[in-house]
Amino acid sequence: MFELGENRTFSYDESLTEAVVSPPAPFGGKGVFRRKPDAGVSWAGSLSVALPGVAPISLVGPRFRARLYRHGANGITKPGA
Repeated sequence: MFELGENRTFSYDESLTEAVVSPPAPFGGKGVFRRKPDAGVSWAGSLSVALPGVAPISLVGPRFRARLYRHGANGITKPGA
């Protein structure tokens, strides 16, 4: 998922171990990414999307695979690389 928004809708720490996204409508809530010491990650929170005619759909939890990379002039850099 990629959503353009103001800087306040996405924040992260410099070491890329935690990030929070709170995008505007039609999304609601927030998603929290955490990199665990054992190299695992979690993607949790209340982030959902509202679509016409259906109940809000959750966009977080174990059914989703979350990654956080830094993108710069030299392409994508994985944490610890």
